[in-house]
Amino acid sequence: APDAWIPFLVLVLWVGVIAGSELAARRARMTPLGVATCVALGTAGLALGLRSEAWTGVLWIGLGYAGLQASWVISDARFQARLRGATRATATSVRAFLAGCFSALAFGWVAWRGGEGLRADPASPLLMLLPVLLVAAAMLWTWLPPACESSSESSSESSSGAGSKAK
Repeated sequence: APDAWIPFLVLVLWVGVIAGSELAARRARMTPLGVATCVALGTAGLALGLRSEAWTGVLWIGLGYAGLQASWVISDARFQARLRGATRATATSVRAFLAGCFSALAFGWVAWRGGEGLRADPASPLLMLLPVLLVAAAMLWTWLPPACESSSESSSESSSGAGSKAK
């Protein structure tokens, strides 16, 4: 792709992240199977994008980011809902730190492999990491708890129930 297109290609990736966040906001009560499906479809999008020789592979990567972002937001919200007190902040901070370290290692790998010459394919090692995402999808399916009822939903239901008893 010409250099002038690069900002638009990066925009496609961010639109994928935003779309995933929007999906998570609208489908927060998604079942564990649904969240696992988002990870699997996101992984498929990344695989297609990494193997694409054309600039259109960025579109597949953007779709992959959407699925992974939706699953990340939903599982993170459920994780935080299950923890109480100081444990909550510590566990989520450690999880975010480790995820950032893993991302930095992946980018470092691509930079190192990309520096080996024009014939080097930095996407090949990253493709080997995709099965890890599929294992994560299987783990989400079996271990992710269902969505909690929010306190605003339960208080509005109790208020409406109390009002009907008073009549």
